[in-house]
Amino acid sequence: MTPDSGDGNFGVVPIEQARRMDGISLWRGLLEGRVPAPPIAKALGFKVAEVDLGRLIAHGTTTCLIFAL
Repeated sequence: MTPDSGDGNFGVVPIEQARRMDGISLWRGLLEGRVPAPPIAKALGFKVAEVDLGRLIAHGTTTCLIFAL
């Protein structure tokens, strides 16, 4: 995924929805596409690849756009 690829669903999880979830459920929802990825994920070019208790793996590719942040 690159920062301007248009891939994925980016946005902010409504606070009411987030309050009904624990942290692991929120991250798994992001991984499964049930909740939007944070906009910073698009800006920095990363996505969550794996979620488990005590472990989160994210993959990404750094581009020259990172230097503009």
